[in-house]
Amino acid sequence: MFKMIEMCKIKKLIAFFMVCSIVFLFPACAADNTGPSAQDTESAESAASDPFENVDFAGRSYRILTSIDDMNATNANALIEGSGALNGELVNDAVWGRNNYVEEFLNIDLVFTQQKSDYGTCTTDIRKIVMTGEDTYDLIINDVRSFMELTLEGMFVNIYDDKNIDFSKAYWNYDYMDELSFIKGYMTVLAGDYFMDTIGSAHCLLLNTKLLENLYGDPMLFYNLALDGQWTIENAQKYINGAYADLNGNDKSDLDDQYGLGIPNTWGYFSPLVISAGAEIFSRNSEGYYELTVNNPRTVTLIEKLGAFAFDDGVNFTYVCDSAASSKLNSSFSAGLVLLASGQRLCNLSNYRDLDFVGAITYPKLDEEQNSYITSTHDTTEVGVIPVTVRDIDFVTTVLEVLNRETTDRVTYVYYEEALKIKYSSDETMASMIDMMHDNIKGAFIMGYDTSFKYNPVAFLMTDLIMKNSTDFASAYAKYEEAMLIDLDRMAGLTEALLKG
Repeated sequence: MFKMIEMCKIKKLIAFFMVCSIVFLFPACAADNTGPSAQDTESAESAASDPFENVDFAGRSYRILTSIDDMNATNANALIEGSGALNGELVNDAVWGRNNYVEEFLNIDLVFTQQKSDYGTCTTDIRKIVMTGEDTYDLIINDVRSFMELTLEGMFVNIYDDKNIDFSKAYWNYDYMDELSFIKGYMTVLAGDYFMDTIGSAHCLLLNTKLLENLYGDPMLFYNLALDGQWTIENAQKYINGAYADLNGNDKSDLDDQYGLGIPNTWGYFSPLVISAGAEIFSRNSEGYYELTVNNPRTVTLIEKLGAFAFDDGVNFTYVCDSAASSKLNSSFSAGLVLLASGQRLCNLSNYRDLDFVGAITYPKLDEEQNSYITSTHDTTEVGVIPVTVRDIDFVTTVLEVLNRETTDRVTYVYYEEALKIKYSSDETMASMIDMMHDNIKGAFIMGYDTSFKYNPVAFLMTDLIMKNSTDFASAYAKYEEAMLIDLDRMAGLTEALLKG
């Protein structure tokens, strides 16, 4: 018995060291695709170039108010705070390794306070915290749309051109952050690899590769189209239409049939598709201000294509506003009866980790002339801000920069492989697809400010028309133009005042 107990102890020790080895060695291997890893900085050459190598904050607490609300499907606290200890789960242990490294490297103590405020209450809850005027938190993580409302109230620090943050690095989603800057020079939202909900809540289409192969002979067909720049609305529609099958033989489409595209709701489907199609709803003028530019030929073309797409034979659009149908569609996708599932985010892959036929693909472009694919994130994507109550901005942004860069090397690829079951290191095609989504996160303005407009343009100028199967854009634009312009002027005026101090 004694020997058996000793053997168990030895096995546990071996397991522990194996976990540690995976946590700290795996990112170094994954980093071969992206440049030098964090471990390489141990060399004298890298250490000499590290601007934070000799920083020592003498055990100071770095206070993070982190959201734990998952009411709207996504939450990344497990990738921010983690469990706080090693537990043998690779993602958690990678998070622990990242946090532990940053604490030792900068000599700080990461202190997390959990906040459970849903998307209906977090704006008010955060406003109350900042309005106290007390220096309570260094960083707040929550929904982007709430942060944009509060940005207009002057609640957060302007981090534009901060000397400690290198926005040229790929671990910052600078295009996304820049789009959320109402006026050039005033930036408050922090989005990057540390804020893992940015990629976790990225809109995507889930793909049944087995059904794709059965229908068209090639499970990689859609991926190859995307990588060749040919994954367009028109091309997608062609294959979706051909995927429909009247499985129960009753000569009518119903939820027991096979579909090319499953749509569970309008907002989760149309908003990412409108953004991915490069809709020019708002554009910056030469002075860096946003203008309403949605009244253009491209918009009319997009509405026509989306209307044809929605009412295609291969789409379940008839049932889109039925909550029971939404649940049925998810079950149908799991059962292999839906080729593409919309209304999804990249993190939803974890719900299908036991199904070997499920993959993810970006939403299609409008046409091949569109320069690049665009990945949108939800309006409740959890990002970061620095409250104006902080006393030492250099401390706050230094820690942020290090947390972001270390996330890339120590957490990101483990998350891809273990949580999402994307074999990033062995599947070159899927790796390219995820990189494409990660590197093209854009379209942030309309999602971030959607509740700041009385009439959200995606809903009132596009979704409503398509729901009615109408292409009368001119009438809708004439009805809502003035209200949208008034909102733009109001927000510009507020931001101007904040920028001037």
